[in-house]
Amino acid sequence: MLQGIGLYDNDFLVIKKDQDLIIENVRRILLTLPGEDVGNLDFGCNLRSFIFDFENVLLEDVEREIALSLARWEPRIVVFSIDVKQDPEMREKIYVVIDMALKETFERFNLQLPISF
Repeated sequence: MLQGIGLYDNDFLVIKKDQDLIIENVRRILLTLPGEDVGNLDFGCNLRSFIFDFENVLLEDVEREIALSLARWEPRIVVFSIDVKQDPEMREKIYVVIDMALKETFERFNLQLPISF
């Protein structure tokens, strides 16, 4: 069983386990720009690099960036698929759906995360 301190969606620190812990860690990876974490300047996902030229970005490039970041920073999961869709009304907003499983238990779950640039 995995355990760790959770920060998101809480008023104070809480202990999170298994899926909840992994989901929070994946969110932290995707929403952190490399260079933001003073303790580890390489940590994060470079999604914001797509912000200024988003009209010319392939969604497959965004999916690849997410896959590379998760492979590097979250070794406790197996990623089955990453699906990125653009909001038809707000071109600078995407929806990321990641289908994954814990390597330890092979328990499958997904994360749905809206990201605005």
